[in-house]
Amino acid sequence: MAGKSGDGDVWVWVALDSDSKVVISYLVGDRSAGCAYEFIGDLAGRVVKRIQLTSDGYFAYPNSVLASFGHDVDYGVLIKVFGPDASENSNERRYSPGTCNGSRKVKQLGMPDRRYISTSYVERQNASLRLFNKRFSRLTLALSKRLINHQHAVFLHYFAHNFMRKCRTIGTTPAMAAGIADKVWTADDLISALEDEEQKLAKGGRINREDRS
Repeated sequence: MAGKSGDGDVWVWVALDSDSKVVISYLVGDRSAGCAYEFIGDLAGRVVKRIQLTSDGYFAYPNSVLASFGHDVDYGVLIKVFGPDASENSNERRYSPGTCNGSRKVKQLGMPDRRYISTSYVERQNASLRLFNKRFSRLTLALSKRLINHQHAVFLHYFAHNFMRKCRTIGTTPAMAAGIADKVWTADDLISALEDEEQKLAKGGRINREDRS
């Protein structure tokens, strides 16, 4: 990430329910074990029954899941094996994913159903994040220059994803499909809710100019 603050690389950690498509938890942070623990801990606090969970092969996930869920989870890991891109152009290889040569499913905790050990849904969500949020586009001037603004943009994206945008595969918003909303929210609803919250917390005080998105 560019900017005087020197925040460097920033990642978005996302947990998605494959049935309702609701984003249960997300975190904007670095790619450290500490962020993995924080992210999985938040996820565990938001689910009320035993779930089947899938992650990629990142090293920090298994310990984070065990620390947050204990053994009350069916957890599997999908490890994809990538090979070099067929292109001979080094610049093309730099900005293109490698070729996936295969994958393997690994049981970590509980009794995960191998048929549902998959990261396809969250990978599709990642594509939507890049499509609807220009800050994630490579080689453009739209990149975030302040971490706080980037975090705000991600919040707005996932609020719209959960509460405002209807998913074509389920015919309604993810929040309504998950039973946590009773209507499709509009931008006016969001603005009203934010204004009400600002009045409660700041008592009408001004927002710091540097914190504006």
